[in-house]
Amino acid sequence: MHAISIWQLDQITVPPFHPNRVESCLYYQLEEGDYKSKEMPKPLHIIQESTDNLHRKITDFTHDGLFVWYSSNSKMNTMGAVMMYRVKDNECLPLYVSLSGGLNCKVQKTKGITRNQIQEMLAKNLIQATD
Repeated sequence: MHAISIWQLDQITVPPFHPNRVESCLYYQLEEGDYKSKEMPKPLHIIQESTDNLHRKITDFTHDGLFVWYSSNSKMNTMGAVMMYRVKDNECLPLYVSLSGGLNCKVQKTKGITRNQIQEMLAKNLIQATD
């Protein structure tokens, strides 16, 4: 069984990031073949009790979309992380990767994608390291 199949894909919740820690939130909607920047219909990250976070399912925000979060200060810390949720047909496929080593990236942890898949992307420059 693939590791992702054991997650409850219809129960994935919005990550409980404090709104003050979120530097920006961009929302685009597909209209007539083009993605248009829009106002978010409701805020993704809100201040609330931790137990209430369990009731904020990502599929309550879209039935077909992509959510991406990445860590800040990655260059200074020479480490970083990327988390993605791909929602399609009301099912969420999550992905997580943590990297260290600055421009000589080493994959530390993965979930929803294999270490080899990420290393192949890095080797083929599909993921660009920036100065």
